[in-house]
Amino acid sequence: MRAVIVLAALALFSCDKSPKPEDAVFVDAKDGVRAALKDPGSAEFSELYRCGDSRVVTGEVNAKNSFGGYNGNTHFIYADGQVYMEGESDTQGYVRANARCSEEIRKTPARIPQADK
Repeated sequence: MRAVIVLAALALFSCDKSPKPEDAVFVDAKDGVRAALKDPGSAEFSELYRCGDSRVVTGEVNAKNSFGGYNGNTHFIYADGQVYMEGESDTQGYVRANARCSEEIRKTPARIPQADK
């Protein structure tokens, strides 16, 4: 029983979805997403995750459009200095980046939170 508790605690602590301010990959991802937006200053980020131990970041951004209204959350993937936004013109790039994120997560299974059954 003690081993189960220790393993559960290790899994919980190894899955830190909240980015640390000094973590450069999150700063780079946010900067890249902001550069792709109509109103970079309006960007509101949520659900930021690092895909395994890689420099691939996935998350959501809500920002103002050309009319000054917020679009609602849009999923993005930041990989290799490129930003791929869900629903944008580079659909194949988004799919490839999403597959890469999944592959990076598979390489580090201890960081994947397990859903309750």
